[in-house]
Amino acid sequence: MEKNKPLPFNSDNDEEVAAWFGQHDATDLRLEAVEGVRVKKRSHKDLESLTIRIVPEDMEQLKQLAEEYGVGYTTMARMLLHRELKDPRPLSNH
Repeated sequence: MEKNKPLPFNSDNDEEVAAWFGQHDATDLRLEAVEGVRVKKRSHKDLESLTIRIVPEDMEQLKQLAEEYGVGYTTMARMLLHRELKDPRPLSNH
């Protein structure tokens, strides 16, 4: 990556960042490319809490997906929920 070349992802889009890092290592970026990039971290005070019960198979799949993306499973669940709420798909009757 050349100096001053833009990042290969939109740093304001959590899903895009997670997807990129799911397929790359941070060493794929030159230091100059990430200098000045700010990560938006929310305080727990800014978030609502939700408790859900899911079957063990879904929990295992969630944890595997989170590992692939390099995030914690609660972060992955939040990202999936956010994506679905942003662009809902019709629910099937099955």
